[in-house]
Amino acid sequence: MAAATSVEVSNDVHDHGTLVNAARNRVQCRYCPKEVTGFSHLKYHLGQLSGDVKPCEDVPENVKILMRSRQFSWKEDKCPPQRSYTVIPLRPTTVEEKFEFVL
Repeated sequence: MAAATSVEVSNDVHDHGTLVNAARNRVQCRYCPKEVTGFSHLKYHLGQLSGDVKPCEDVPENVKILMRSRQFSWKEDKCPPQRSYTVIPLRPTTVEEKFEFVL
């Protein structure tokens, strides 16, 4: 049999953490002893994204990439693309008009 070159990673963040205290919504990372508040913070922890939680140093690279891609794809879906605007002058101006003096 050929050895697998990549390991299949679960897309569900619930598979990468254990609910420790449901009343306080505390979740423990499966790769380190860190406890965070909720699975949303666990995504930031595993993706090593800046935020309110300390990044996980023991997370596998493929899990880190998956969590980062999930966060950025969510933001792309939620935020509309930036619009570009073209400024069109109401009437053309000439140099003579700018320096016209009335005595």
